[in-house]
Amino acid sequence: AATAANAEFSDMAAVAQSMLQSLQLPADQLDDSLGALVVAGKEGAFELKDMARYFPTLTSQMAKFGVTGREAVNFLGAALQIARKGTADQAEAVNNLKNFLSKILAPATIKNFKDAGVDIEAVMRDAATKGINPIEAVMQKIVKLTGVSGGEIEKLMKKAAANGLEGAEALGFVREQLEQIHGAGALGELFSDMQVMDFLIPFLSNVDEFKRIKGEVAAATGAMIDADFETQM
Repeated sequence: AATAANAEFSDMAAVAQSMLQSLQLPADQLDDSLGALVVAGKEGAFELKDMARYFPTLTSQMAKFGVTGREAVNFLGAALQIARKGTADQAEAVNNLKNFLSKILAPATIKNFKDAGVDIEAVMRDAATKGINPIEAVMQKIVKLTGVSGGEIEKLMKKAAANGLEGAEALGFVREQLEQIHGAGALGELFSDMQVMDFLIPFLSNVDEFKRIKGEVAAATGAMIDADFETQM
């Protein structure tokens, strides 16, 4: 896998270790899970060699929510591609996603959701009981609560690009515009953290793309690595 992805062997070993230990992935699923990350990288702009460097910093966050095994791999593989859409580089994308994951159950966030009439902890518990990824349940709730449509964000992103803005500058522009349109900003009322917003803005405009990528990633097997390995050799 390291050869196929042109990644450092030590980085790939760290990915394998974080999958097996933090995500409690059964050892016989490791090959297919690495193949899943290869597919994720090809579906977006966050390749496996970059994931290898950053993946271990995210897995413990996932495990904290009880999202483990292949489901956690599929979620992270797809979420990183979406996070990357709003950033200038991979490190920024990881940071935004990490901030989102760390702030979901922060006391301030729980209070903000409560003020909006939602018990976010109950939403997550209910999702877990039904076998739904609790993090995705939170994302769906955010889409409903904010009333910000993906189409609206997409238009603003295009406007930012037309003004020559990209990465963090484009997201800053979209944030400001959303706050002007929606008063104090429904998103800002749930999460005051700028980096969390910088993950949510590209996500809200790419919900369908996230689902599509996650579906492709979930269907992937270890065979995805073989062709790339041959090419590299």
